[in-house]
Amino acid sequence: RRGVRLPLAPVRSLERGAVVDVEGVANEITDRFDLRDGRVALKAWTWLAPVPEGGRIEVEFTAGFGDADDVPQDLKLAVKILIGQAYRRGGEDMPADVRTILASRRQVSL
Repeated sequence: RRGVRLPLAPVRSLERGAVVDVEGVANEITDRFDLRDGRVALKAWTWLAPVPEGGRIEVEFTAGFGDADDVPQDLKLAVKILIGQAYRRGGEDMPADVRTILASRRQVSL
């Protein structure tokens, strides 16, 4: 009943829950779940539909902060610090596409 912690945070909404059989046929059970503190849990006085052998339970949810204004200031600052460090180092341990973007913005003094 404590629920299962979802792998991303913050969780904004629970979109869909379903029991899926081996053939991929889904039995929707979204109405049996609650979202509590980043966990998906069964509502009180409900039960989980039987999961057929080889089947699975799928949960679809929306995660993230929403608009840029909703992102906490400390996380914005952390990203800015990481970008600044990568910019100063030339992005040596960054993915190639990030290095390309940073290189196009780098100012060189002679």
